[in-house]
Amino acid sequence: MNSPAATELTPEQRDVLNAKDRIVVVQAAPGSGKTRLFVEVLRRHLSAWGQRGSGVAALSFTNVAQQEIADRLGGTSSPPHFVGTLDSFFLRFVVRPFASLLGLSPRGVRLLPSPFDLQASARMVDVAGNGKPGERVSIFALAPVGGNEAMPTFSCVDRFGRSMSVGKGIHEEVLQEKRREWLRNGRITHADSHYLAAALLRHPVYGSNIARIVCQRFPVVLVDELQDTGWFLGRALMALFENPKLRGLLVGDPDQSIYEFSGASAEIFHEVLRLPGAKKYQLSRTHRCAERVAGVASALSVSRQAINANGNGHGRAILLVHAHSKASEVSAELLLAQVRTMAPNASSYALLGRASSTVQHFTSNLRRDGYPGSMRTVRQMDMAARLLADGSPANAARIVELVLAELVLNDGPLLSVSELQRAGINARAWRLAIGWVTWAAYSVASPGESWGDWKRRMRHMLSNTSVALGRPLKNTVLGARFKQEMLDNEPRPPPSGENAGSSLVQSRLTASTVHHVKGAEFDCVTLFVPKPQKSGRGCPSAEWWSEGVSAEEQRIAFVAASRARNTFVLCVHQASYDALLARRPEFISLFEVHGGA
Repeated sequence: MNSPAATELTPEQRDVLNAKDRIVVVQAAPGSGKTRLFVEVLRRHLSAWGQRGSGVAALSFTNVAQQEIADRLGGTSSPPHFVGTLDSFFLRFVVRPFASLLGLSPRGVRLLPSPFDLQASARMVDVAGNGKPGERVSIFALAPVGGNEAMPTFSCVDRFGRSMSVGKGIHEEVLQEKRREWLRNGRITHADSHYLAAALLRHPVYGSNIARIVCQRFPVVLVDELQDTGWFLGRALMALFENPKLRGLLVGDPDQSIYEFSGASAEIFHEVLRLPGAKKYQLSRTHRCAERVAGVASALSVSRQAINANGNGHGRAILLVHAHSKASEVSAELLLAQVRTMAPNASSYALLGRASSTVQHFTSNLRRDGYPGSMRTVRQMDMAARLLADGSPANAARIVELVLAELVLNDGPLLSVSELQRAGINARAWRLAIGWVTWAAYSVASPGESWGDWKRRMRHMLSNTSVALGRPLKNTVLGARFKQEMLDNEPRPPPSGENAGSSLVQSRLTASTVHHVKGAEFDCVTLFVPKPQKSGRGCPSAEWWSEGVSAEEQRIAFVAASRARNTFVLCVHQASYDALLARRPEFISLFEVHGGA
């Protein structure tokens, strides 16, 4: 018997729901109702389940997606079924039970929530960081993102999420160091767990038996957001589905695969479809995007899938041409005001950028309740406090580190561990100092604290921090950066999340990177693209349709456009517009063109 939700499904969705193939692979356009379909398939399996001792596994990429599935289902399912993340599934049912077969610690594995918390006690290796050789990083900070189980390749990010190049010759050394750590202490990161799951399921001796045991426990596996599956999680998943007794549903959109830096690849769709019993289905009709928006998204589709609007109106696609050399020159308020005149009735707006630095500028530019004075260091400290309040601790820490580096070391760029060591500063003490200063800027000493009180507190904190780091500051240095101003007697608004973003909330605006709004939708979306470099790098005409190389930039643009329900605004530099007009006139023809952004 069909549920009420099943009777409302589209013909495309019903085809998937009634499919009898061993592996049903669904390529779902943005806003096509894939999560609703996923839940309906899961509900049908659960209602008809009669196998004792086994269950259905419904897996998603993130905790947020997993919670959405559970909410739509009416609550989490109970054993023998499993609803959770791919990460937790393979850790619980593959890595922990069978890790000893790979020689891991007989005491079992211990999952580390962060690769940076235990740097001091972890083994360190030399990688090339920020173009400078000799950077020593923890093995916990190195994630296996490519290669194979015999010889994985690793990527590395620093404590602020910035990519660091890993020398080609050290991958074997990293694997050996990790194996020593796994054997002695059993400590693994999430990325290590993904690699170990693949190594176990693809092991030449044990792999097929481990897969058989897991498939007996879960003969049906449903996977959402397949395109976001990392490299080794994907290999582990493929090893399971190579078992002919496993049935499943794999849903996603290769056009929304924008996590290549973590090893995710849209190629997993092609690999799954080569398995016996696999068949592809499409959800091509969007219930989100208006006709003009769907047309832009179709033009950006790497897979060349046409996205059909489901009677959501014509909508608007607008191309705004700007002349700014840098994103910092843009008045986000003026840009938003211009967008509002074009979409005055929108219920929500999104201002998106590719780089977090662009978004940080827009965010600070749009706040009306931040520090209104002229002291640059004070403004930076206040912005760090408000970023922390908004749930962006990494960005807050970036700003504080810039302030500390400039004050203590007379050096603006963020510093590597080796650079700190050469300056005679302990890396752990430096990280703690950043945390102390960030928290002090965020905290409120007393109700009604004035700007002057807060500035004196910040000056005292920075002075004490410099002494603790062994680089005491002169009073004249801090005095020049914390001068008294007329507004010092005014009360400082508390940096709570609500107050910190009040101007954004009141304007119904979200300012974010494209990656952070994946899965969201807005009435009106504006994607700002800065001026390209002289080499052409950063120009949409070259990067959005780049044959033979990574299509990640094209996919990011696709995700941005497909967040819009009614209006999509693409804001590009005059040079990019000229190049698009010359190379992609058919793309330009999809837009109304306006200048003066």
